[in-house]
Amino acid sequence: MKIFAYESIHKNWLLFKDPLEIFSTHSSQEVSVLLEKIELQSKEKKLHALGFLSYEASLAFDPQFNIQKNQYHNMPLAMFGLFESYEVLPEILPEQNLEIAEKIVAINSVRRFIECKLI
Repeated sequence: MKIFAYESIHKNWLLFKDPLEIFSTHSSQEVSVLLEKIELQSKEKKLHALGFLSYEASLAFDPQFNIQKNQYHNMPLAMFGLFESYEVLPEILPEQNLEIAEKIVAINSVRRFIECKLI
């Protein structure tokens, strides 16, 4: 699992990868419990929690919401990962895509490896 997130205060793109744990559910009855578990573990272990809630997960908070049946049966209502760290990416122009961002991350990894060997 890889997640690209925009951090608006410092205006950086962040890459989160290789989560320590992944949480997901397909049941609206489990969404609230799942979110509480994620919040508790992220605070206790000082981890970053990133993921998504689908529109259909709104039933977990108010059964009166009028939603259509989930047409994406394999897609979870909620999915989050717990991450130890992230990498700040160099500025990526809007017309560039995620493939380029992944190449930049790979190049930065090689640079760090070379720097470690030179020291």
